[in-house]
Amino acid sequence: MPVEFEYKDPHLVMEDLFIKAGVQPSVVRSEREIYAPQFKHINGELIYRGSQTDFLGMTIEEWCAPEHLKKIKPHWFFADNLQSLEEDAFGGPKNRPNLTARGKLLREVGPSCYEDLMLRWGATHTTNGIRPGPKPKEKDRSPDSAAKANNPWLAANWNITAQGRVLAGLGAEKAAAIAKAAGSYIGATRPTR
Repeated sequence: MPVEFEYKDPHLVMEDLFIKAGVQPSVVRSEREIYAPQFKHINGELIYRGSQTDFLGMTIEEWCAPEHLKKIKPHWFFADNLQSLEEDAFGGPKNRPNLTARGKLLREVGPSCYEDLMLRWGATHTTNGIRPGPKPKEKDRSPDSAAKANNPWLAANWNITAQGRVLAGLGAEKAAAIAKAAGSYIGATRPTR
């Protein structure tokens, strides 16, 4: 039986990771064309298979991590003063947009780069933005996840009263299946480990 995996285009993945890492917009497109082809699909992951032996075996996420890129390619990033100027210009959760800072940033990076930065932040000419970067992980909202979270036979959710309600509401057959999914059984006096 063939193994299925999700195809990831190294160019698109790398571009997204570069943007989240805060790489200068002018660098994103040019360097992506050089480095993305050096990542190959292995067991559903993009792994470095280029000529630099220091990076062999690194996933694309590890290679594009801001800490790693700032070590090997510090010139791809804006100076720290520009990063603080970005925060002053586009705001964030605590700041309001500062038009003076926006003018300084525009003079410093030029109109094209300024527009790219504004897009990254999700700001407009009059509204705040949000610092670009990885988004917090979302909760798993699949039906299986919800069932596991509410299963009263799981050790983490052990509740004999709730087990009785499930038994009364769904019947013995379905309640037994739910208990079995948690590695337990109807009538158990304590959770299984």
